[in-house]
Amino acid sequence: MSTDPLDEAVSATIRDHPEAVRRWLANEPGSWGFLAGKAVLDYRRRLGRTLTEAERRAVWSLLWGRLTALRGVHPSSRLLRPPACRSPRNDNSYAYFRDRTLALRRPGTSGRPRRVSLHAKL
Repeated sequence: MSTDPLDEAVSATIRDHPEAVRRWLANEPGSWGFLAGKAVLDYRRRLGRTLTEAERRAVWSLLWGRLTALRGVHPSSRLLRPPACRSPRNDNSYAYFRDRTLALRRPGTSGRPRRVSLHAKL
């Protein structure tokens, strides 16, 4: 067993919350935040003090690496990063812009989208 509190906190989070890990593997909303919060709280409890911003980021980084390893994807992949924020647009921004562009196409034309703001009401 590792004596590093960070490693122990992340391992315990994954071990103690298999349902949340399963939800994360299925890309269900809220699962990352739940696991990240649990790991931070466990690490904080083990250290007996509040964490610095750098320590919280270290927890998130290690947890993300362990979870992506469970998924079978190398954690350094540029395509796999923890979400920057929890807005619905960030969960699948490619699909959001693709659908938004398709909605702007003129019927009966070559399919070239109109030049309008993405914030225009359709």
